[in-house]
Amino acid sequence: MDIYKADGWKRIEWIDALRGIGLFFVVLGHSFGYRWDPVRLWIYSFHMPLFFFISGLTFRDESGPFLRFVLKKAKGLLLPYAAVNLFSYVIKAVIRTGTSMYAGLSPLPALKGFVLGTTDDLPCVQSWFLPALFLAEVLLFAIKRLLKKEWAVFAAALALGIVGSAVLSPRKYENIPWHADAALCAVLFVCLGSMFIKALPYFKRALDNKLILIAVPFLAAGGAYLQTFNIKVSMNENRYGKLWIFWPSLICTVLALVILSYRVFKRSGLLTAAGRNSLFIFAYHAFFLSALKTYFPEAMKDIRAVLAAAVVDFCIMVPLARLLTVKAPVLVGKARRKD
Repeated sequence: MDIYKADGWKRIEWIDALRGIGLFFVVLGHSFGYRWDPVRLWIYSFHMPLFFFISGLTFRDESGPFLRFVLKKAKGLLLPYAAVNLFSYVIKAVIRTGTSMYAGLSPLPALKGFVLGTTDDLPCVQSWFLPALFLAEVLLFAIKRLLKKEWAVFAAALALGIVGSAVLSPRKYENIPWHADAALCAVLFVCLGSMFIKALPYFKRALDNKLILIAVPFLAAGGAYLQTFNIKVSMNENRYGKLWIFWPSLICTVLALVILSYRVFKRSGLLTAAGRNSLFIFAYHAFFLSALKTYFPEAMKDIRAVLAAAVVDFCIMVPLARLLTVKAPVLVGKARRKD
């Protein structure tokens, strides 16, 4: 979730919007209680692969030393990982003192969860993504330095993706540090994002044609329909089900969202602001939803309540993120910007 630059210091608005769309689906997916209806199953089939793909869109082929790249990514991903888990633990501890929420919170399991990156005990459950992304980007950087040729890099990423999604899926062992098995699959998603942004000039003309919007409902419906033939997909659990269904479903949905962000939502202030402040929203959006699911469990079984909760939570989090990432960037492991 690094801040990225393109064309000097100018951000790419449609990528911000795409990240914002992905964040809304993360919030919506977490708004459901324990029900797994087709909408939630569809969201889980693409929302985390989408974020790894977006990371690939902003991945840079750097020529510096390997260690410098590792340290840069550690600063950009592992420091925020530490920060959001520390502050999430503190917030949960404060909430627990006056409510029935987070009764199982305990320092030693939380520390173990943080060190291993295992979601059962992580104070910020969704932050498992950050160390997995760190591993994926470091692996992809190493592959690019070793193999040079684009086709060879893709072949290596594909091989790792097959190992992660076919050989090691579903997860064979508990407590795999930093979701290393899912990180192997993530290498492929990041690689595809990197290849997509490089190839963008070749099909930019097609994206600039308004008629391409006709494809969006068919792609989205196709992705959702295909998912109905698969099991619940979860990168957190490194489970993808039938790969011959997972991949076409994922490609259809991601293409639909890319077209929407490029053609329609790149001027959306709400979505681009969410994309620019994605880490804060990603880390802290669940507190409001947890309260709703704790105190209104029956109401949160209604899809209308779920959708309303997601919209309200998202609309609250975006301005809050814009404010606090400037005033208190330590909440996401960042230093305060100098004027």
